[in-house]
Amino acid sequence: MENTNEKQITESKAEKKARKKKIIRTLDKHNRRIIVFLLIFAVVMTSAAFANARMISSKPYAIVKGDKPLCYVTTRSAANKVMKKLVEDFTEDGAELKAVRITADLKTEFVDKDSINEDDILSVKDAVAVIEKNAVDSKDFDVVIAGNKEEVRTFMPETKYEKDDSLFAGETVVKVEGKEGKERLFSTYTTTDGEVTNVKVLEQEVLDEGTSEVIVKGTLGLPDDADWKTYTGDPVFNDADDLIATCKKYIGAPYKYGGHSLVHGIDCVQYVRQMFAKYGISIPNKHSQIQKVGKGVSLKDAKPGDIVCWTHHVGIYIGNGKVINATRKKGVTISSVHMKKKLVTIRRVPRN
Repeated sequence: MENTNEKQITESKAEKKARKKKIIRTLDKHNRRIIVFLLIFAVVMTSAAFANARMISSKPYAIVKGDKPLCYVTTRSAANKVMKKLVEDFTEDGAELKAVRITADLKTEFVDKDSINEDDILSVKDAVAVIEKNAVDSKDFDVVIAGNKEEVRTFMPETKYEKDDSLFAGETVVKVEGKEGKERLFSTYTTTDGEVTNVKVLEQEVLDEGTSEVIVKGTLGLPDDADWKTYTGDPVFNDADDLIATCKKYIGAPYKYGGHSLVHGIDCVQYVRQMFAKYGISIPNKHSQIQKVGKGVSLKDAKPGDIVCWTHHVGIYIGNGKVINATRKKGVTISSVHMKKKLVTIRRVPRN
């Protein structure tokens, strides 16, 4: 009797194990069906998405000015991107957009894909370039944009000038180096086809005043009608005609090496010094020093009143390639610039 019960219990366990395996096999089969179904569903949805994309791409849009298409793009979304990019490109950098006005009747329209060639359809970038060029080139088409802009920018303070009567006109010396300042500006900007056409500063705050550059400018030899602050030319001898007339009065005066007298004898250096001294101008007492006085000029630019310096000789230029000078053989006389002496320099000494 006991053996029979044990056999029944054993069989009961075997049956349970078999039923469990059968259930697992059933579940695995069911799960495989679910997975296959999900894969099929994914494929169907992907195909539908591609089909929808193809359907969208088959609906090109034109960007039209008046009744004339300017370009074609793939979709309405692309057309909207073109218009948005057009406004961005024509807005002043850093400005906050406030208003847009397009002077032409610009709009987007759906077009039948069979009415255009596939090659006519442009990318967003190329379409923007076409419209921007049309706006710049056409008189009847402008994109006018208004915006606000806050910026910090640098500026150079106004330059200050000081006179120096010991410097020649046109000569400058920087006394103080300038330094840029900073300011904050809040402005309204208007652009037309990307070019700034109007700026109005609403608020201005100086953050750093910077430092003004100080420039010293000479006044010796400044022309009568010139402004010493802005003059950049050569210094001039305003009394050149008078000087030359005075020099000619002493033609024939005797020469004497080291002499100082226009009656008893005078050398070339002293003759030049005394002629300029009559007009209040001091000239150095040595050849080497005279060669550095004033401002050097070329022979072709020489003017009456300039001092012509040779290696060991000086004279006063009177024009037309001639000088008046004190020579060993003839005393004070008029000679050619191209005498048999080595020309070193020509100096322009302004009146003080």
